[in-house]
Amino acid sequence: MNDINMEALVMDEKDILYVLEIVKHRSFTKAANALYVTQPVLSRYIKNLEMRLGSPLFNRETSPVSLTPLGVLFVDYAHRISALNNEFSKESKKYTHVEKHLIRLGVPLLVGDTITNNLLLHFLQNYNDISIESHIDYSKNLIDFLRMNKYDIIISGMACEINGYECLDFATDTGILIGNKNLDLLSDMNTDSFDFDHTAPIELSALADETFISCQDISILHQKMDIMINNNDVIIKKVMEVPTMPIAYSLTKKGVGFTCILKSMIGKNQFIPSAELCALSSFTVPFSFNIIYNKTKYDTDNSLRTVVNYIIHNGSSIISPDEAST
Repeated sequence: MNDINMEALVMDEKDILYVLEIVKHRSFTKAANALYVTQPVLSRYIKNLEMRLGSPLFNRETSPVSLTPLGVLFVDYAHRISALNNEFSKESKKYTHVEKHLIRLGVPLLVGDTITNNLLLHFLQNYNDISIESHIDYSKNLIDFLRMNKYDIIISGMACEINGYECLDFATDTGILIGNKNLDLLSDMNTDSFDFDHTAPIELSALADETFISCQDISILHQKMDIMINNNDVIIKKVMEVPTMPIAYSLTKKGVGFTCILKSMIGKNQFIPSAELCALSSFTVPFSFNIIYNKTKYDTDNSLRTVVNYIIHNGSSIISPDEAST
């Protein structure tokens, strides 16, 4: 008799979310668009889930896709589990005595520390009956967790349309290109400090043979910069992808290539201005921070509404307090 891994047979919230979205749209591609993931990522996730379960959930040969017998069973229990979770959440409130109302906030990895520190510092001084629990993650995960009801509010660089949710931009920033002055195309830069007034007067086409250092935690900004570069009929031949912006910034300082960074980040945390770097301010892209929340919760939850309105009305000071005060 084969041993059965019982843990592999347990469905988690992401399993339920992804499968039900495919059932709803009857298409992997449409479900992926609704989930804000690529179709290959969604297909790979479901394939791994089916391997865990030991049998397919979907008939992929049919159009639209249809459920296998195991898929029908999975969906039935997925609905039951979701209903039980909602019921437990409501009933458990009868037995909990929390003095402060908790709001769970998801913030992007790139500016998570800045947003959390600035928001908590000022908000909690004025609203002592509300507690904010901040979670920092990649932007691509925040939307999933919001839909799973793990977060009440998220802040994202990605504007999106999700049924039942509001998405509003509340603060703006600027993406700029920076590079090391030792790069051949920047060799004429002889300033001894980093500032936005001394920029390299180069043509965008000069970047084609340089290495562009891209990173996952600011992928939305880098995608916008890539579109701007392509719209100018320039193709960057070498791209190096790294997981975080601090790594990209460090590699840029060492002369490995050039990268794109938010202007408000310069001077904060790991992004200390360096005389080795210069800005290419001729090439900029606008960047917006969006707040996303459930419309029904906003209408019925006074604490959530208070936090949302505070973030919207104080956007600049939350993202970049130095600029807001000037």
